[in-house]
Amino acid sequence: MLNTKYFINKDQKTNQDYVQQNPGAMGNAWFVNEVDFVANADSEMNSLTKFEPKQKAFVDTRYKAEVGTLPSGADSTAVIQLTSYSPMELKYQSDSKSGGFAVFSEIYYPNGWNAYINEKPATIIRTNYVLRGLKLPAGKNEIRFKFEPKSYYLGEKISLVASILTVLLLFAAIYFEFKNSKKENSVSV
Repeated sequence: MLNTKYFINKDQKTNQDYVQQNPGAMGNAWFVNEVDFVANADSEMNSLTKFEPKQKAFVDTRYKAEVGTLPSGADSTAVIQLTSYSPMELKYQSDSKSGGFAVFSEIYYPNGWNAYINEKPATIIRTNYVLRGLKLPAGKNEIRFKFEPKSYYLGEKISLVASILTVLLLFAAIYFEFKNSKKENSVSV
């Protein structure tokens, strides 16, 4: 589920490293056919022991309202793909006839991360205990995850104000120093 495409293993006989492809790598994001709601985080973890992540996702019941009802049956033509990646922003494109629930191979971290579907705010749903999930509408959609921590922007504003005050104080000090030196020069003449 974390999009690990290759494993590096050691050969037991030769003790040499070799690369093994992971045939179960899910990709950056995928639609699931079914969402099962579980009572709490422990139940969510226990549910992950035997399931097919391409077909089913587990979500805590506290997100039931955000997930709502999903279309019945799988849309075999539904696609979702990563179009842009940077540490502060991820962009995806999706296309599906009936919409559905998408799982993203990104760690769920609610502090500072915001989701947008077609530039409208969306709720990021903790899925399979550790991943992000979103309910997506039918049609073509642009999905964006953006890191926008309030503390960073608040600190940035405080820093800007402090810088402006420092510059103003510096100019005031230069002005008064210049004014005092001019006064001393006129008195001594």
